[in-house]
Amino acid sequence: MDEATTALDVVTQGQILDELMEMEKTMSITRLMITHDLSVVATSCKKILVLYAGRLMEFGTVEDILKNPQHPYTQGLIASFPSLYGEKTALKSIPGILPDMSKECPGCIFAPRCPYADERCYAQRPADVELGGIHRAACHRCKGGANG
Repeated sequence: MDEATTALDVVTQGQILDELMEMEKTMSITRLMITHDLSVVATSCKKILVLYAGRLMEFGTVEDILKNPQHPYTQGLIASFPSLYGEKTALKSIPGILPDMSKECPGCIFAPRCPYADERCYAQRPADVELGGIHRAACHRCKGGANG
């Protein structure tokens, strides 16, 4: 499903998600959703695969990703989404523009927009780093192990 609940009111969105999750149980099916809506992911998904320009940035359980994001792009996505809890803060945007997909990128595709990018990020594509359990990220800054 690609943006299956976009532009729906929250009541209708909730009804559709409830129906989809019930279908998963009764029909033993797997659902793959493409969305930018973190509230949909948080309430109806078990795992998250974060892509940027078609490349894997981070993968893990919903808890792994939303509570302990390791990739700068994932961190930026979460910071750009309003929180329902705590003090209201200004939303942050990710500076820059999407890459030109017609040009080859030898390094990290997110490097031009990353606040932590260095020379290696532009020159060498990062490998997936296992962070514990199924949690992994493709970033030179990530270190393996349970704490990232």
